[in-house]
Amino acid sequence: YRFMKACDLLLLPSRWEGLPITLLEAAVCRLPMLVSDTYGNREIVTHR
Repeated sequence: YRFMKACDLLLLPSRWEGLPITLLEAAVCRLPMLVSDTYGNREIVTHR
């Protein structure tokens, strides 16, 4: 997670995702996420 902790934001503009492990890893690092509105992303990221 060394590289992810050095980031300011995670951007995941996928058109389709199953279960995006990258988002789970970003959540563990408490990294803000900007993601596309797809099935897998909606299951993990909630809008604030």
